[in-house]
Amino acid sequence: MTKHANRSRFLLPAGYLAVWLLALLFFWCFTGATDGMAYTLLILWLALPAATFIFALLVAKTACWGRMSLLCLPVCGILYMLAPYLTFTLANMLSTHRLHTPDWSALLIGAGISLLGLAVGRVLRAFHARAASHY
Repeated sequence: MTKHANRSRFLLPAGYLAVWLLALLFFWCFTGATDGMAYTLLILWLALPAATFIFALLVAKTACWGRMSLLCLPVCGILYMLAPYLTFTLANMLSTHRLHTPDWSALLIGAGISLLGLAVGRVLRAFHARAASHY
């Protein structure tokens, strides 16, 4: 395993987890009562899906996990599902004193975004390998 792939094995999930944690921190520390729509559009519909796609793409492109790269699907799905649950749903649970279950369909959406990233990353890796073999 190359030095770059060895470093990528730990830096890629750490970077994705940092983006995810910053999104949660931003919700709880920097949003007000009227910022819900902006947070949903910018973070839950733009930043987190983009981070999920880029993370999966880079995992597949660098092949730093080998066959373990398929673990991106459940991990990204769970984290994508937990983002709205630990923000809006948790705020609702704290204000109403009722327990709600997570939205399990978000797990499939996060896994789907991750699957798309893995597919594009593998295509890019194959393209770069083929281009390198011609020179």
